[in-house]
Amino acid sequence: MDRTDLKYIGGVERFDLWYRTEPTVMRPHALRIHVVGGKLNEWDIFQLPIRDNREINQSQAPDQRRICGNWGDVLLTHEEADLIDTYLRCFAPWVLGKGLTNE
Repeated sequence: MDRTDLKYIGGVERFDLWYRTEPTVMRPHALRIHVVGGKLNEWDIFQLPIRDNREINQSQAPDQRRICGNWGDVLLTHEEADLIDTYLRCFAPWVLGKGLTNE
């Protein structure tokens, strides 16, 4: 992928994480998440922090609920969202922006 507005910041078991280096007014802190081994177009944009994104299946049991990206192409379990959040806090806290970390 050759995009000057995206910076690869690593990933977790199932997802590669890309940070939007040129924030937009609507999404000042945005994370592009690609499914590892998925189809070429299997990615979505998430607002940071991850938990601020829309949740679907709210009436379902907790293990059926998902956090939805901008287009609904990637759906995260709450465990996956927590794993990504932990990864960002440990290895890329600068992507969380001012006020999203304790520093």
